Amino acid sequence: MLLLALLLTSCTALAAPAGNTADACGSEGDWPADATVDEVLDALTYSDATCDGIPQYYYTAADGTAYAFHFDETGGWVWRDGKEEATVDTETARFLKANAGTLRYEVGPTPAAAVGYTESERLLKGALNAEATAAEAGRVRLPLYRLDTKADADGFLTEFADQLQIDYELNGAYPSLRHLLASYDEGFYASKSLMLVYLTANSTSNRYGIHEVKVGESAFFLLAARTDHNEVGDAAMAGWVLLFEVADEDLAACNAYDAFLVMEE
Repeated sequence: MLLLALLLTSCTALAAPAGNTADACGSEGDWPADATVDEVLDALTYSDATCDGIPQYYYTAADGTAYAFHFDETGGWVWRDGKEEATVDTETARFLKANAGTLRYEVGPTPAAAVGYTESERLLKGALNAEATAAEAGRVRLPLYRLDTKADADGFLTEFADQLQIDYELNGAYPSLRHLLASYDEGFYASKSLMLVYLTANSTSNRYGIHEVKVGESAFFLLAARTDHNEVGDAAMAGWVLLFEVADEDLAACNAYDAFLVMEE
């Protein structure tokens, strides 16, 4: 997820000459306006000695080369094919993030709450993707909400308290939705938002998580999937809320949102 920190223990940045040059463990410089992302990534200087860190985003170049990024206030880090690393300054990081098109997020364990089954029309009609019509083969659309203030989170609980079991805790393993949302304070919402999806299941033994999240220049996409391997269910309907944390700046240009659940074969 985006709430991940880098502990730089094996790489100390050295001063680099001006221009598109790099030190032994990184790269920095100003890039021509007509430079492409692939050209910039290829021009970086990579080292086999990688630093400790966790990727935030993923990108695949036209030639199939796989890149992973981590950006912060000092610039960032680029990993190539999981074997090499380059550091980048703030201008290069800004260029990559602004021009890489669709980036895939690093997805970790999913905050989730069991909230019971509902067919609430309000829940569907109030979602960001309520008017979306594009179909995805083998997938079912999920109502998607953005909570970008604590008031939004409190408002969601109030709005759907009569539709969802917001105070239900599942076997001590999953907190109630009210408790889960309460763990995000004003400090979190100062720079981030929670993306919330609701899904239904045909068994209370099924478990779900967020499988993939992508953001492009104007669109946000979330894909959920089943995570357990239980072969026998109880045929009782259930419902889940899943959460994903996103930096507000990543959503600044988004005007389209959608979310789906991968259907079981």
